[in-house]
Amino acid sequence: MTAVLFESIFHLPHDGWCTATRSYARAMKMAGIDVQLHSWAPVPLELDPGVQAEVGELLAPLKTRRDVYTFSSALGGPGRMKHPLSVLQTQYFKPRTLYTMFERTDIQPELVAALNMLEGVWVPCSANAEVLKRCGSVNTTYIPYPYFDDDPALALPPPRKEARTFLWIGRWEPRKAPDVLLRAFLNAFKPGEAKLIMKIGPVPWERPYVVPESCLKQLLDLPVIRQQGWTLENVDRDVEFVRGKLAPAEILELHARSDVYVSASRGEGIDLPVFASKLAGRRIVTTDSGGPRDFIGEGDVLVPSCGFVPAPQYEWIWGHGCTYADYKMSDLIAALQKARGATSKVEPMPVANRAEYMGKKLVQWLESVRGS
Repeated sequence: MTAVLFESIFHLPHDGWCTATRSYARAMKMAGIDVQLHSWAPVPLELDPGVQAEVGELLAPLKTRRDVYTFSSALGGPGRMKHPLSVLQTQYFKPRTLYTMFERTDIQPELVAALNMLEGVWVPCSANAEVLKRCGSVNTTYIPYPYFDDDPALALPPPRKEARTFLWIGRWEPRKAPDVLLRAFLNAFKPGEAKLIMKIGPVPWERPYVVPESCLKQLLDLPVIRQQGWTLENVDRDVEFVRGKLAPAEILELHARSDVYVSASRGEGIDLPVFASKLAGRRIVTTDSGGPRDFIGEGDVLVPSCGFVPAPQYEWIWGHGCTYADYKMSDLIAALQKARGATSKVEPMPVANRAEYMGKKLVQWLESVRGS
């Protein structure tokens, strides 16, 4: 049995990175890997009960034996990654691996060179693997994100035959482009034709970026939006902002209320709300942002990318000159309209994403790393 020390943050119940870490660790355990989960960040003495139930048996005191060490963090720019990669290269025995993901369209050469010194890099989406390999990576493997047969989203009732309600969940920040989504929705429909629910994450974006209510007010001043019939008096009937920390059951209720999940994001490693909505049998409308392209299928609508745009708001994380995906507003509008009128069945989540199969893929990758 392969023994793995998996060092990653995992303790926050609603954080996307922590959620993904727990899922991959569970898939490893299911496949028979002797996985030991450890956090490089402080962990509270008492874990959230849901988190404890997921990973409790993986948190035993550190063992001296391990066959593979896997460190995990988002892939920042060269400046942010210099120290953790240096520690990984110099203070740990081989084989050393990195589980990471990113949302930009290029990786700097010096960062790729540092990654190539490791025995393996694993990413959760094919888009990340393609970018790394195009930029010179020689050791990157794509391992899809797993789902489990007891996921509560699988038990939700099917959406209504007439797709009227769209849902988006995420942080209100430039990369997620919720302002673009809101504008596209108001362009795509007239009052009463469709509804948009926007669940805004509890952690605010602290850099300059128009807040939801101000964004909506600005859009209602545009002639093209007024021509659609939208006003301050009627928009609240069809556009709903939901705030605050919601319990898992409350998030599921949002999925249950919706017929279509929509994302206008410019970059995603996985996009967990899209993943959950796919499990719930909802139709997906998404830009070609990365992660979602791997698990959408027949009946979903993919808005094609058309090049890239600068991402100056993220240079402090990703480095100078970073970019993310671009797309046409007209294509996003058309995608919303297509989904509103669609009657075809939606292809379910690919069986290949089941944790059983992902665990086997992790076993194969870890064995290959051990032999490298």
